[in-house]
Amino acid sequence: MIKAVLFDLYGTLLHHPRGHRVYSTLAIQRRDASPRSLLDQAMTGSYATLAEFAASIEVPWHEDLEILERSLEADVAEIEPFYDAAPTLQSL
Repeated sequence: MIKAVLFDLYGTLLHHPRGHRVYSTLAIQRRDASPRSLLDQAMTGSYATLAEFAASIEVPWHEDLEILERSLEADVAEIEPFYDAAPTLQSL
């Protein structure tokens, strides 16, 4: 009996056609920290908004970040399931 199945966003069930790399753009604004560690934090933390993540890594919110927020919203709107995602999940 299968008890759990884990999938990630990129290339497993969902296709993300474009992507603005919003979190990478935000992470490199912290010049005194490793962007990779900040991205790991973004992927494993519980942040409801980009503003919450920015605050957690001590990047002040400003107008450019509002542009990033809109870019993130556009990215999320473009995510689509792969054609075989539903049949795959139904077979589990």
